[in-house]
Order: sequence, then structure tokens, then C-alpha cells
Amino acid sequence: MQLNYLRQNGLTLIELVFSLLFLGLIVLAALEGYTVLDRVDAKKLVSEMEEVKTMFHAYRSTYKAIPGDDALASEHLTGPIANGNGDNRIINNVSVGSWDDNRADPGNESGLFWNHVRLAKLAEGNPSDLRAFNALGGILGVSASRSRLPARPAEAIGLHAVCSSGIPGRTARLMDQEADDGGATHGRVWAADETSGRPVTSADAPSQYKDTLFYTVCMAF
Repeated sequence: MQLNYLRQNGLTLIELVFSLLFLGLIVLAALEGYTVLDRVDAKKLVSEMEEVKTMFHAYRSTYKAIPGDDALASEHLTGPIANGNGDNRIINNVSVGSWDDNRADPGNESGLFWNHVRLAKLAEGNPSDLRAFNALGGILGVSASRSRLPARPAEAIGLHAVCSSGIPGRTARLMDQEADDGGATHGRVWAADETSGRPVTSADAPSQYKDTLFYTVCMAF
């Protein structure tokens, strides 16, 4: 009788259970001060960073070189391309290049990363465009140049880091909780606030998350 009643009113028992679960999630998010959209954004941003790591490893597995650093990229790939210096790390020269830079210069290996993975069909986009953007419109990039990234904590093990910019403090905190320990100043995920109004491209000290600020969030690998 109960099942028939539910069906007559347009709901099955399973649909009712899922509706109650969804309502519970909304209530929980509200109690914690976050919205469902905040959590969706955080998961999407973390997923983008993980995808960059996947591109990195897939390219290295196929071509035995690191994208952006590949000194034989012009032999491996076809298209408008520049080679890296082949020292097995994505670096940026002192005078040019950063993880958020679009300059077409061999010294800007962070930019060449996008050139190489796009020509290798590991990422969508124009290979001549040496930047990528995250789900919120900020910059997404990768580098091993520590002087061009927020200063990493001791626990952030790994030569390279993928960074994502323009992230509101509440979303950045959720990203850190999703991928690490929730603290901006320790762990494999860390962040610095964008006091200049642009991505952090120097060794600024990590800073705790505040809802009123925007952050560059990095993940070591």
C-alpha cells in the first residue's frame, strides 16, 4: 500500500530516499557555511589539477620526456612548436616566463607545457596559446621553478607543482580539504593570497584561508 501511494503521488521509494539525502546535504552545507555550488567548484578545480598531473605522466610515458621540457618535441610532434632544454624539469628563466605566462619563448617551459600536451592530443585548446584557465577563469599552470611559486611547505614533496589562481577563500579551503589536510600553510596542497590582484608568481609565504580574499592554490607532485 505504501509503495502504491508513493507512485500515485509521482515518487518511488528510491526517489524519496535520494530526495531526502540531497536535502540533508543542502542542510549540512548550510550549517557549515558552504553552498552546494562551493563544493562543486572545489571538486572541479581539484579535478583539473589532477588532470594536469595525468597529462604530465602520459606524455612522459609516451615520449620519454617531460612536456614543456622536451628537447626533442619538434621530432615527436607536428605543429607550431618549440623545444625545451631537456633537463627533466619544467623551469622558467629568470628573465622570462612563469607558470601563468603566455610568452612564446624557449625559456618559458610552463607555457611550452601546454604547447606540447595540446599537440600530443592530451589536452584541448590551441597549441599556440601557452596558457590554460581553470573553471573559475583563473590561470592553471605547472612549474618546478620554486622562486616563481608560493613558497612550498616542507611536507609538499615532489619536484613539480600545479597551481590554480583566482580562487575565493571559501572555495580554496574546500579544495584543500578535498585533496589534502585543509591547511593552506602545510601539506601537499598550499596557497598564498593574491594581494596584488593577480596570480602569485613569486615565493610569497603561504597564508591561511580567509573568505574575503582570493588565492593561488598549488599541489605538489
